[in-house]
Amino acid sequence: RIIGYYIMGKNEIENYPVLNCDPGSQSCADLRLLIEDIPATMLTHINFAFFGIDTNYEVELIAAYDNSADECAINSTSTVIDYIDEDAAINVFELLNNVQITKTWNGSSYDYTTVPDNNPDSPKDKNPDLKVLFSTGGWVFSRITQWQDIIRDPAKRDIFATSCVDRMKRYGFDGIDLDWEYPNYPDDSGEAAIDGQDYADTLAVIRQKLDALEASEGYTQHYLLTIASAGAPYAFKGYLSYMDRIQASLDF
Repeated sequence: RIIGYYIMGKNEIENYPVLNCDPGSQSCADLRLLIEDIPATMLTHINFAFFGIDTNYEVELIAAYDNSADECAINSTSTVIDYIDEDAAINVFELLNNVQITKTWNGSSYDYTTVPDNNPDSPKDKNPDLKVLFSTGGWVFSRITQWQDIIRDPAKRDIFATSCVDRMKRYGFDGIDLDWEYPNYPDDSGEAAIDGQDYADTLAVIRQKLDALEASEGYTQHYLLTIASAGAPYAFKGYLSYMDRIQASLDF
């Protein structure tokens, strides 16, 4: 597998294809090329980064910016949170995922219809085997999101998992990537929570919902579930003993 992260902040999304960014946008230095210029034939997967998590424990189009000199000191009081314009994001996702997304107001909320497209500028048109996932988390959101609150509470866990699958389908992605950096990472007090069991259970709930979706669609597509896993012993020791259970829910 060759996986490429494609990072876009609020300004890149809302002004695409103009890539001039405000100085506060952390992704300015990371965004090197337009979607239509992605070398799709060199990749097997693209992870679109990052979706945020709101205070209702749902995955949403949220940007987070933090200018702390010490990236380990990032927290909810030092971070600016801003919602991303959904219509602008849909324009980006249509190109990235080679789909057409129709958004219709039903009187109380929006309904979404997503169908395949044949856009020659889309990476997925250039490489039909390419899979595009969205990543939720990342370093900043991992510092400000109450992940433990989500994974330890079955009701919140279900809200989070449901929103992951809903946004995946709504915007035409092929899967979900959890980029929690990292379970068992020391908190501000210097103490680490042991999150392995609850993390495994959360991934299992997401996998069950993806399996149910696949079944409802007649198994015409397999939806991916992946994670960004720690490499340093101090960051993964709390869930290492649960790795078999964690891996059981994952594609990689």
